[in-house]
Formats: sequence, C-alpha cells, structure tokens
Amino acid sequence: LSRESNAEFRKSRWERDGVFFFANQRLNNPTKYFLKATKLFKKLKLTEKFQQVTLGEYISLNEIQQLFDVKVKLICETRKSVNYLKDITFCYDENIRLINCIPTAKYCSNNVMLKKSELKRVDSTELGEEVPVEKKRRDITKSPFKKKERKITESGVEVKRSKLKKRNDESEEL
Repeated sequence: LSRESNAEFRKSRWERDGVFFFANQRLNNPTKYFLKATKLFKKLKLTEKFQQVTLGEYISLNEIQQLFDVKVKLICETRKSVNYLKDITFCYDENIRLINCIPTAKYCSNNVMLKKSELKRVDSTELGEEVPVEKKRRDITKSPFKKKERKITESGVEVKRSKLKKRNDESEEL
C-alpha cells in the first residue's frame, strides 16, 4: 500500500502502466485508464477477501494467495522487525481480463502482518470514486468557477479544456 499522495500515485501508475494502453481507445488517456482501474479494483472485492483474515496477526503467503482466484505478486516491507504486506499486484491480459501473474513475494518472509489501518486505505481506494455524469453536471452548475470553460467527457469526468488540449498535445508527441 503506497504512502504517496493520490496525485503522485496516479501520475506514477499512468507513467508506469497506463501508457501501455495508449493504443486501446477505451483506455488511451489517464482519465479512462483510472476509471477502468477503479471498476476493476471494485470487482476484486479486496475488503471482503481480507475480512476472512484476522488483522494484527501473521498470515502466511500461501493463505494470501488462496484468497484470490488467480496468482498475484506480493511486495512486503519490514518495519521494526515486523514484515508487513505492502502491495498486491494483479495481472490482466490485453483484453483486460484477470490472469495469473508469475507469483513473486519480494521482500516477504513466509508470514506477513496485515495492519487494520492499511486495510482501511484499501477500502477507501487510492484510485478515487467514479461520479455519475448527472451528478457531476449538477455540481458544475453550482460551482463558483462556472465561468471557466468545462467539458464533461463521455465517462462523466470533468476536465478543463486547457488541460484536455494539453493532453492531446502530449499524445501527439508519443
């Protein structure tokens, strides 16, 4: 689980993973990519899976792998001689279907600790919430910034035209 701010997290993930989807019209910009990532995240139902685990106690790496229908990659970190689960990576194919990863457990001992505070971060999602188009449009009309040009994309996400233009300019460079 990352300690980066949401903006840093999104930027690093787009630069690391999202740009590989540039040719896919459904995911070819950060907005589309993160909306899809949010939907995929919710489908994983991580909170439900981890409710089966006693928080604050050690869990084996095998038990973590068994929580999911596919093999995942795990990253841990050690703080004050305790090995904590830091990151779980799920793998997807080019059609955005969940597939088995080559399972690894980087920096993990055989047993890791799950902290309740870390699970809350997972539950609230670092990716953000998708807002329906209708609700977003209402919010814009009440906004003190309504004089500025705004655009609602097909996915319902609000972006300033200047930023949209900048993204289009950047995409031409790629």
